[in-house]
Amino acid sequence: IARLVPGVRTVLIASRWGADVVDRAKAAGAATLALNIRRLTLEVVEQAHAESLKVIGWVVNTQDHLRLARALNLDGATTDFPEIRRTGRFTA
Repeated sequence: IARLVPGVRTVLIASRWGADVVDRAKAAGAATLALNIRRLTLEVVEQAHAESLKVIGWVVNTQDHLRLARALNLDGATTDFPEIRRTGRFTA
């Protein structure tokens, strides 16, 4: 993708993945992993960060998922509720 569109940032998105997800992202030239928050582990985040990859959790729609995203030190999150961070109901 980067050869076709120079300067474009690539994200590897996965709902399910194996132990090679960081290697797959690097092989694809991705700078970021977007992974299902329900399966995301600290080990995967640490592996990705050690390889200078960013990690985004998706879909962070609950208070528990927001707490998890913060605890895992994610670089970002996707949500169906952008107000999740501002409302008292979703304050982590």
